Amino acid sequence: MIFYLGIILSIIIFANALLHLLLFFGAPLGEYVLGGKNKIIPKKIRYINFILFFIFCFGGIVYLQYGNIIQAFMNIKIIFLIIILFTLFYGYGIIGNLKFTNSKKEMYVMTPVCVVSFILSIVLIILKF
Repeated sequence: MIFYLGIILSIIIFANALLHLLLFFGAPLGEYVLGGKNKIIPKKIRYINFILFFIFCFGGIVYLQYGNIIQAFMNIKIIFLIIILFTLFYGYGIIGNLKFTNSKKEMYVMTPVCVVSFILSIVLIILKF
């Protein structure tokens, strides 16, 4: 079960990384992230997407290692802490997308992604105990 959860969560997080990479290069998908205020993210703040791209790629690797899909470079205790941080991030994403975003696209697309990721991540944490 941990194996499959690791794969599912890593796919979700790598898809999010791809979204931010596309946004960094100017794709008109800005309504799905960062409050949805801009269809195309302004060049002066695209560095945020670039940073998020690397954070999500790192997270995908962490989930793959946590699910014993790959053998990477980190200690399991550090990985567990990172998984908890990503779980909290998903929880914040749920609240942020429901309460603070003005974009219906972000609310209707990213909120379910965050809910699924949050639940699966909690299950993954519980299963490792």
